[in-house]
Amino acid sequence: ESVDKVDNVKYETTVSAVLTATTNALNAEGYKPGYAFAGWAIDNTTTKAIDIASYLITTNTTLYALWTANTYTVYFDSNGATGGNTEPQAFTYDAAAAALNENGYERTGYQFLGWSTDSAATTATYVDKASVSNLTTTVNGTVNLDAVW
Repeated sequence: ESVDKVDNVKYETTVSAVLTATTNALNAEGYKPGYAFAGWAIDNTTTKAIDIASYLITTNTTLYALWTANTYTVYFDSNGATGGNTEPQAFTYDAAAAALNENGYERTGYQFLGWSTDSAATTATYVDKASVSNLTTTVNGTVNLDAVW
């Protein structure tokens, strides 16, 4: 798996290789929302992680965290449709915003208003083909959108 981003956050280490964050780019739990930790690099321009278990540290060394953007899938629920289908759609965190798949469902006697994360919603959070990004920070996450009629 390739690493998509190199974080410019500096991490300091002593000879004993204790790593501590020196900036606030990580949240209190020690991760970067929307990304998976992919290892450490010896400079902030590479996307290749070092083998930290065999990397010999003999002096104070600055290491840089490598992060891979999470991917997730949006599933479209018909929420009472009488026909049709809307295929699931894959997204990558922090990628350019993309349009949701066009609604392919039909419901006799109803007009499609859009999508919501609440199956009981009467107003849509997202219109048909809305441009979206970063709907979840969870690695391999899922987002369920229900049709609003």
